[in-house]
Amino acid sequence: MKIIKILLVLAILFISLSAVSAEGNFTALQDEIDSSTDFLDITQDYVYDNSTDYELIKGIEINKNDFTINGNGYTIDASNQARIFIINGTNITINNLNLINGKSNNGAALYIELNSTITTNNVTFIDNEAALQGGAVMSSGAGYRSLNDKFIDNYAKNGGAINTQGGELVIKNGIFSSDKIQNWGLIYITSALIYIENTTFANTTSNYSTAIYASQSTGKIRKSTFVNLTATVTAGAIAIKEHALDIEIDDCDFIDTNSAKNGGAIFADVGGENGECHGNITILNSRFTNCISEFGGAYVQLDGNLIIDNTNFTSNIAVFDGGAIYTSWVNTVNITNSIFTSNIGYYEGFSHGGAAYFDMSNVIMDSCILEDNSASEGSSLYTYDSVVSLFDNYFNNPTENSSSIYGVYCEYYESGNNYTDDILSLNNTNYNLNVESSQTHFDLINNTINVETLPKRFDLRDWGWVSSVKDQGNMGSCWTFGITAALESVLIRYANITYDFSENNLQNTMIKYSKYGVPTMEESGNPYVGEPYYSSWLGVSPAAYDTYDELGKISSLIATPDDVQIKDIVFIPTRKNSTDNDQLKRALLKYGALSIGYNHDFNTSFYNETTYGYYNYAIPGGNHIVCLVGWDDTYPKENFVKTPDGDGAFIIKNSWGTGWADEGFFYISYYDISLATLFHSMTFDIQNNNKYDKLYQHEINYNTTTNHPYAMNKFVAEENLQIAAVGTFLIQAGDYDFTILVNGEKVYEQNGTYDYEGYATVELDDYIPVRAGDEFAVISKSKLQNFGRMRYHAEPDISFVSYDGVNWESSTENNVAAMIKVYTVALPIYAEDLVKIYKNDSQFEANIGVASEKVTFEINGVNYTRNSNENGSAKMTINLGPGTYTIKTTFNGTTVENTITVLPTLIAENLVKYYRNASQFHVSLIDGEGNPVSGANITMNINGVFYNRTTDENGTATLNINLEPGEYILTAIDPVTGLMMSYNITVLPVLSADNMEMTYMDGSTFNATVIDGEGNPLANAAVTFNINGVFYIRHTDSNGIARLNIRLMAGEYIITSEYDEMRIANIITIKD
Repeated sequence: MKIIKILLVLAILFISLSAVSAEGNFTALQDEIDSSTDFLDITQDYVYDNSTDYELIKGIEINKNDFTINGNGYTIDASNQARIFIINGTNITINNLNLINGKSNNGAALYIELNSTITTNNVTFIDNEAALQGGAVMSSGAGYRSLNDKFIDNYAKNGGAINTQGGELVIKNGIFSSDKIQNWGLIYITSALIYIENTTFANTTSNYSTAIYASQSTGKIRKSTFVNLTATVTAGAIAIKEHALDIEIDDCDFIDTNSAKNGGAIFADVGGENGECHGNITILNSRFTNCISEFGGAYVQLDGNLIIDNTNFTSNIAVFDGGAIYTSWVNTVNITNSIFTSNIGYYEGFSHGGAAYFDMSNVIMDSCILEDNSASEGSSLYTYDSVVSLFDNYFNNPTENSSSIYGVYCEYYESGNNYTDDILSLNNTNYNLNVESSQTHFDLINNTINVETLPKRFDLRDWGWVSSVKDQGNMGSCWTFGITAALESVLIRYANITYDFSENNLQNTMIKYSKYGVPTMEESGNPYVGEPYYSSWLGVSPAAYDTYDELGKISSLIATPDDVQIKDIVFIPTRKNSTDNDQLKRALLKYGALSIGYNHDFNTSFYNETTYGYYNYAIPGGNHIVCLVGWDDTYPKENFVKTPDGDGAFIIKNSWGTGWADEGFFYISYYDISLATLFHSMTFDIQNNNKYDKLYQHEINYNTTTNHPYAMNKFVAEENLQIAAVGTFLIQAGDYDFTILVNGEKVYEQNGTYDYEGYATVELDDYIPVRAGDEFAVISKSKLQNFGRMRYHAEPDISFVSYDGVNWESSTENNVAAMIKVYTVALPIYAEDLVKIYKNDSQFEANIGVASEKVTFEINGVNYTRNSNENGSAKMTINLGPGTYTIKTTFNGTTVENTITVLPTLIAENLVKYYRNASQFHVSLIDGEGNPVSGANITMNINGVFYNRTTDENGTATLNINLEPGEYILTAIDPVTGLMMSYNITVLPVLSADNMEMTYMDGSTFNATVIDGEGNPLANAAVTFNINGVFYIRHTDSNGIARLNIRLMAGEYIITSEYDEMRIANIITIKD
């Protein structure tokens, strides 16, 4: 036994001497670990030496179980050239060691392999950097416990300090901070069980989730502090995504944490990409102080369930909504025994919910205190589409400019609350979808390509008509990138302007967490969702106004001076087979790039990484939207992993960054069974470059159709305007017919033909003026009508359908509205033609929309200046005589013309009558309202002779006309206004004859014609002829002609004819 003991002592002494005398490089440390059994005591520092340690660039391997390294405060330095440790064992412990300057793709200090377990205790990780996952530690399906450790200034793309994928992560008494700007925070966790206690995260900036990102994970965070953390995008401290189980945050402090977009401290997207997760988040006994973000100053949660108890929210700020808390589509929000003090919705006029903003959530608040919170609307709470129950709460919030609780489309239940002087406004609506726009004007360029035969190859990149490749990152937003890339291409081509539009605003406006969004869409989308965003003018703004966010999902509705108005959106039908490609090709030639869908599968041999060729021969459908930029009929079929039936491929721009495929571009075989088969492809037609000022609309989403051939939308003009264009969505190319009504009266109709399927804007041939407050309507006639089924609430009785265009039924009962939009332009001067009665009180009126401004009227060459009243109207009294006049109205450099018609108060017709028939002259007198005036004495003057006649009960005065045949002027005088009106009186003769020439005794007769008072021939009338004092009586025949034989000698005679006291004279000339 003594010999054995001596040998053991010698062995231990030998090992210790070897450790002391080692060179201090990685190779030496590897040897020491390999030769150790249960533990190793570090007695010196180790530094990576590339000349000797290059075989350990992936790390010193610990392939042991139940093994401990005692670091004794020493340091292992990888010199920014290698990983430090790679762990493949169980129950490994590292104590009291400094791990610095590690470098690797994943886990630069520790890489923990599958099923391994390790504990680090009092280990300091400094300046370790991984290109991808886990700057200090990467744990893959393993168990990692960190006790009393410090993580300082480490960096990785995902998890600057720790990245855990699967397995379990336990952190106690840790300290995390970094002066390096992180990308996805200090700790990045997916599909793992987590427990974090008594740990501090401080003084760090990251793009996202500065402290912790947890996806598909469950666990607890207790007694920890998050202080002075900044996310340049979303989630100032913690982000939770696709969370199906439970996460509990207990007794934690969040102090001075902030993010630019969503969730100053915590952002929880429980539903994730497809909304399939419904986990629970519980926050207990915690404190949120001085947290800031655009939405949810402290906290944002989407989907799932939320419990908050005994937690204080103090002095948190949201730029827009939810000073402390913002929730959307959360099944249950249960907040108890919590205090909300001095939280703010900051943006004046645009902020909602100083303490909390609840959207589409079931909310219970019990025994809470809400005091000194403020926002533009809802100084304490703003609720939208929610069910809210309030019990035993105390409210004391400033309400000088807003109510304390503001509810829109909500149900409220309450009892036992003390509202002090707070004002509640609970039954509000929000129907207005009208959008004003200040479009950036651009000049169109004629870059049309006309070909009869399609070329073998065409690539928009060759023409410079493709925008830069983007990277959608961790968000399922490919559809936004595909659509936006198509629009950018069209604008480069036809406007010579390179835009970078906001994909972020497109996505966040159209998913369900926006009140304008699709109720079934959490993240992923399709081209049909993009169409209403563009056609409804909900954005189309440069990305600088709403930068891309791979995590957050809440954006404001923005309008910028750099917006672009989209009026025409073209849908290309799905492909029927592998040779059905001409429509796609011709659309590329005519418009530019197209958004297009296909099915991408990462786990198959569809993609050739060398040739960048993709050929899906097995899986139909579509799960990815990209941008089509060209085609190549000669692209070799051999370039695909599996050889298709023929050559040819489309050229595709993807949204996975320039590092993927051929700088972001790849090829899809014509024979791909998924390409353009599930969704229509989409592009834009920007040839209508007219600028419109406002869009009137009642819907956002294209979702359903009806077989009613007629649809009608009604609107109320918010200002003086001109209807300039009408827009609608047609399922197929064909005829359109629009009828426009103003105040129920038809004023205009226009018809024509669409040459493509999609959304089209039809410019009116004539603009229609409409006064502020007037109702106008558009009736669309088509085989099929399109309707938007939306989350947004449709106003009752503003959208209708009909089978016959006469009998209408409301469509908004089902919260759908016809896709009929109206584009308007400003009407600086609104004036209608004036028809008035002489000297009544009617005035000509022009509305300019502003008060106390000078307006100039010109009529008959004379200018008159009038000031507009408080309603913006300038008026002019018209004292002109009866007639039609042109009046010009000028204001602020704009002139409009109108017609003024002055009607007389005396109404009569010129009279034509036969001598002494029963016809009389009738003149009517009306007052200024057009009503007859009875009992008035009207003076009439004919040839200087005055007659006075009194009007009867119909306001009519009558004068008998017994004048000789001839033409007379009768002047009538209005006894009230003094108006004098002249009329023509014509008396026609009843006896007529012509002068006659004859030859002596040629048998001629002199003929005189007699007619009655109606102008008809009068038979058997006795006519007396007198020639040279000799009288002859002759009677008229059936034609009213009396004939006298003339047997006089040659000469000239005067013959007088007489009938019924009417005499005429003629000359008879007789020749030899």
